[in-house]
Amino acid sequence: MARLSKQVFNCIKKYSLIEKGDKVAVGVSGGKDSMSLLSLIHPFREKLGFSLTAIHITLREEHPSEWIKELKLFCKNKEIELIIKKTNILDYLDRLKLKKDVCFLCAHNRRKEIFLKMQELGIDKLALGHHKDDAIETFLMNIFYSSQTCTMMPKQYLFKGKIKLIRPLYTTKEKSLISYSERHKIPVFDYGCSNSCESKRFHVKQFLKTLEKDNRRVPANIFRAMHNINLEYLPYDFD
Repeated sequence: MARLSKQVFNCIKKYSLIEKGDKVAVGVSGGKDSMSLLSLIHPFREKLGFSLTAIHITLREEHPSEWIKELKLFCKNKEIELIIKKTNILDYLDRLKLKKDVCFLCAHNRRKEIFLKMQELGIDKLALGHHKDDAIETFLMNIFYSSQTCTMMPKQYLFKGKIKLIRPLYTTKEKSLISYSERHKIPVFDYGCSNSCESKRFHVKQFLKTLEKDNRRVPANIFRAMHNINLEYLPYDFD
């Protein structure tokens, strides 16, 4: 088993993300993260005993036919069931001409469409392509902008456990996924969102890069800190 595949497999086992008999959907956005996730976990189906379905939500009315062809071929070659649901989420948000919260609303609406399709298919576990860097950035974003000490988890339960979110790439660095997607020629697609460089996440990512130039261990230290909470030295109100 290649190094990255082993890392992802170990993450799945460590956090009990996938169990025998599970029906797992992967939310495929078209980016390197979700496409790499699909490629990395599909070989584990037999060993772990789960079924796998890729769900892609188109974001514009004029969906990219060439990309859809590539996605269909990619899934066919790996014997992965592919479900495509057409929406015009980005077109709708463009018409609203919002100046903020566009990324949040886009993600919220896309996730809602995936949940509805999962319910229709009888699938209750959704694998997302969030990686280690995403978790670190989210941790800082919540501190900076929401006054909360929290981040995304490797496993989360929604709607009283009816939907389970899992993140098999939780311990994987983004640069490893970039190398993997390029080396394996993973097809990727960008819907061309004009808000991608204006998001809070983008600014936090740039902030981290600045810190990393001075000390390359900063991201790893933040990730460890997320799992090394010392409540004795935090003014936490237990009442």
